Amino acid sequence: MVSTTPALTRRLGRLESIEPQMESLQHADQLSLLYECLKQWQAERNAFVGRNMTLLFDPEQLRNRNFLGPDLFAVLDPLPADPSDRSTWVVWEEGDRYPDAIIELLSESTSDNDRQGKKKDLSKHLPHP
Repeated sequence: MVSTTPALTRRLGRLESIEPQMESLQHADQLSLLYECLKQWQAERNAFVGRNMTLLFDPEQLRNRNFLGPDLFAVLDPLPADPSDRSTWVVWEEGDRYPDAIIELLSESTSDNDRQGKKKDLSKHLPHP
């Protein structure tokens, strides 16, 4: 039997995203607005702003899964590099420079994990500049 999308939607009810949770349009808009503000801030100083980048701070991360993927982060006085060359922030390759600020936008679907789960546990063990 072939079902059209409207017929399938009526049978299944509201369709929700399947893990991994994708960001909502509102979340994407908020992230873009904040990122653009931080890019203007970055242009006035020696800083790097990362968005949705993996942050590797533990050389053993592949074995113990110690890494973060924050929405945004900022590093003051990073090593000179072409920002387009950075797809991941690797602390030990960046002169042991950790982010000076990490920003995570909360959503209903991820707020418990962001406030109480792995991200909070990992973030609290990062050095504080």
